[in-house]
Amino acid sequence: RYAPEAQQLLAQEHPLPQPAYERILKAAHSFNLLDARKAISVTERQRYILRIRPLPTAVAEAYYASRGGRGFAMGTT
Repeated sequence: RYAPEAQQLLAQEHPLPQPAYERILKAAHSFNLLDARKAISVTERQRYILRIRPLPTAVAEAYYASRGGRGFAMGTT
């Protein structure tokens, strides 16, 4: 549920890395809850991990690109 939202936020013309990162954290938390309760099979577990694994890298790249577009400004005036 949260992983597709993160992908959608990153696929926009102007990606939104912070909200996408929050969705990834929620997806990881949901996965951990399911895994701790043994409510997810081994196959589903692997599929879920493989689906979520590339998302943090995409968020980091989008964040780096957004900072680079602003000349790596630190928010100081």
